[in-house]
Amino acid sequence: MNRDENIETDKKIRKGLPRTWTPFFGSFGKLKNIQRLTIPLILEGKNVLLSSPKATGKTEAVLAPVVERWLENPTEGLCVVYVSPTRALVNDIYKRVKSAFDYLDIPLSRRTGDHPEFKRGRITPFLITTPESLDSLISRYPAVFKEVGAVIIDEVHLLHNSYRGDQIRILLRRLKKIVEEKLNIYVMSATISDPRSIGRNFIEEEFKVAIKREPIIIEYYLLKGSNFIEEIQREVQKRNLKKLLFFVNSRYEAEEAAKVLSVPPFGQNVWVHHGSMSRSEREEVENLFYKAKIGVCVATSTLEFGIDIGDIDAVVLITPPPDSASLLQRLGRGNRMRENYMLAYGVYLDEMQKIIFEQLFEDAKNEDYLSFSHTFDLSVVCQQAFSYLYQKRRIGTSIDALKRLFQGIVSYDNIEKIVEVLLDKRLVMIGKSRLLYPGEGIGNAIIYGGIHSNIPDRKEFEVYDVAAGRMIGRVENPFPSFTLSGRNWMVVSWESGRVWVRHQEKKSEVKNVFTGKKYGFWDFRFGIRLKKKLFPHMSEYEIPFIRRGDYLHIFHFSGPIYSFIWSYALNEKKRIEDVGDIFFVSESTEIIPQKVDIENAARETSSVVTHYMNLGRYFGLLPKEIREKQVLSSLKIDEFADWLLKIRMVEAEIP
Repeated sequence: MNRDENIETDKKIRKGLPRTWTPFFGSFGKLKNIQRLTIPLILEGKNVLLSSPKATGKTEAVLAPVVERWLENPTEGLCVVYVSPTRALVNDIYKRVKSAFDYLDIPLSRRTGDHPEFKRGRITPFLITTPESLDSLISRYPAVFKEVGAVIIDEVHLLHNSYRGDQIRILLRRLKKIVEEKLNIYVMSATISDPRSIGRNFIEEEFKVAIKREPIIIEYYLLKGSNFIEEIQREVQKRNLKKLLFFVNSRYEAEEAAKVLSVPPFGQNVWVHHGSMSRSEREEVENLFYKAKIGVCVATSTLEFGIDIGDIDAVVLITPPPDSASLLQRLGRGNRMRENYMLAYGVYLDEMQKIIFEQLFEDAKNEDYLSFSHTFDLSVVCQQAFSYLYQKRRIGTSIDALKRLFQGIVSYDNIEKIVEVLLDKRLVMIGKSRLLYPGEGIGNAIIYGGIHSNIPDRKEFEVYDVAAGRMIGRVENPFPSFTLSGRNWMVVSWESGRVWVRHQEKKSEVKNVFTGKKYGFWDFRFGIRLKKKLFPHMSEYEIPFIRRGDYLHIFHFSGPIYSFIWSYALNEKKRIEDVGDIFFVSESTEIIPQKVDIENAARETSSVVTHYMNLGRYFGLLPKEIREKQVLSSLKIDEFADWLLKIRMVEAEIP
């Protein structure tokens, strides 16, 4: 549309929003493109999936017409549920839209573990919550949802292709069984490769798609890890950069990076932000960084999302993120005053990381995201069975009802096998008329809310500052002295599950007080792209090697998980040594395994491989046969095996 057409469109939409235009758009004066596409569809009562880049007004595009429709026939019961992936995002959305709701005198509440404002006796028409808190409310107070007419799923790209996204899919089915009228579903996402597929998964009815793609300008520079501090200081001076947001891939790296970044011009204005810090500590960091004129914040994925930390001049990535989607998510946190421009720096520790960075930036610029078709995480069957049975705890439910809940997603045979295991473990029990009820073995998870979350547990110790008398965070391995929240601590005393510490000026020895995964993994298809950068003349199925004496050094580019399975299949016959990105084999070795060998290797290593996969907490409850099939399906082992059968070795010249 040209400028005049946009003005006319805005006028028409404004007439359709007589009460909500001023509080939602009055300070802007005009609409953004995604809002022009979306608002009329919602006012017509359509289900909508909308996709557009960061900072394009998707939240207002949905909330304004949804609120307008509610105002036509306002009720006191819960009518609209807004689901956001994290507690921090819930808080951010709540703060962002609260003034508009106050202007309209509409009660708004949020429900998370940190802010349990919404409960029986304090029900509001509009609720902002997380998937896990929504699960808890549906399970414990289903009658509250009878009048709900709309559900908004925010940032769905962060949930899709994960057990949390699968959980929401089943929760939406449960909601449809509860509500008395038609349920509208609105799904919001940043730029995604296959929006219609996501819409079909979450909406499951007729829906409209509103997409607005904007050209993205990414200016990036790659810096060697050995001297990146000096390089960053030069860039800060040359470009007059004031605020930098650093991303790392682990909590330990966040703490260590903050130590080395406490140099001019930032000095003491260096903060840390990660999930093991207490909520109050994280919110204090967010507030300090937001207000600071000059400063650095080092974060894990906790700041990938839309938390308001003010305008950032540049984003610095220390080692590559897991994929191009995560890269874009992190870059989107910077340069928010210029919607489609991103300034970024990538810090690499070796040449392979440099190549990975180059490929990720290239994919992000081209919006070319690799993705397999998603395999539903069957751990969700266990989690939703517990939650649904608790919802039906007074009357029980049948196994046929569970089958209908997962119809078209999980086979009836798998449902029966999973329920049989849960019965054997006394997590589910059979009552009168062969109806199912929560078992005594799941009692503690019911009491403490564990049945509503499929997020894997970590054994952690709460850390308390003896001077301030408040919790500062959590650690898994509390050494006598350690770093947390960017400060050095000395352990004073221990209690059951608690560590009391005192601040010390002396720097703590380097100790990793955190466990868990440090890196994501890239698959063999991304490896094919990396190989193309180094060996542009080679085809998809050609694998380079060099000769070194009696051995061949084969550069497989298949990524850590696939190379592990590949080498395991060959190691059974003592034929291969896997060292990082290279296979060492004798010249007479046949390195192409049979398809059945790859499949068997994937099954036999499934307990190891799952540690590096994003699977739900209850995955371990599944029957062994189903667990192994899930691993093969999730990794698309059949595609990998088919690719292996087509490859051939090509000798390469490498300096």
